Amino acid sequence: FGLPATWIGETERKTAEIALRHAKEHAENLISSANAMIIGLDRDGLVTIFNHAAEQVTGYASSEILGQEAFGLLVPAHRRETMRANFRRALGGGNTPGSESTILTRSGQERLIAWQNGQIREGEVVTGILSFGIDLTERRLAEEALQASEEQYRKLVDFSPHAIGMVVEGRLCMVNPATLALFRASHPDQLIARAIDELVHPDQRASARERITRMLAGDYSAYPAETRFLRLDGTAVDV
Repeated sequence: FGLPATWIGETERKTAEIALRHAKEHAENLISSANAMIIGLDRDGLVTIFNHAAEQVTGYASSEILGQEAFGLLVPAHRRETMRANFRRALGGGNTPGSESTILTRSGQERLIAWQNGQIREGEVVTGILSFGIDLTERRLAEEALQASEEQYRKLVDFSPHAIGMVVEGRLCMVNPATLALFRASHPDQLIARAIDELVHPDQRASARERITRMLAGDYSAYPAETRFLRLDGTAVDV
């Protein structure tokens, strides 16, 4: 009792179609739920994929974007020709290295995105580009704010008339100009990496260590305290 070859062929075709449909649905679910922006473009630069993360970052609904030319909507005017040239190069089989660039939101705001790009292929033919993006805007703003804060702090320390130093694991790692003057040093390298004990007068090293131990344990009651230090020329100074 054999089955007709045409019946077997039809069954295999339907099985393959079901498997393909399930795979497609799974891929679409992954794209939709991904935390990263995922944007797909065809060879004409028209948007074919625009996931939920891309909607959140840009403010556009996918229904507004799909089928539209991406560069005119999502790329700031001053970068459009550069991005179109990069896109054409990628379609020609060129490298698609990761990069950082801004994207234009619906409100007109520019947001900084880190992109990873890949080519969509059918056999050997590149049919489009798939881009994965992470929004760096808040992180970059925070980094810039931190840098500005550090620079402001450094200026305050540098221009302070009081000697300020930072000690890590018992050694100086930062000194301001007033500290150089106090110890009669001409360059920070003369003090940086020195054990703080070396700069405290021998008669007061034990008490200085005790105060530091208490401070590290959270007890600041021993401060402010007067300490006798040794300058680089060997003379003593009370601080």
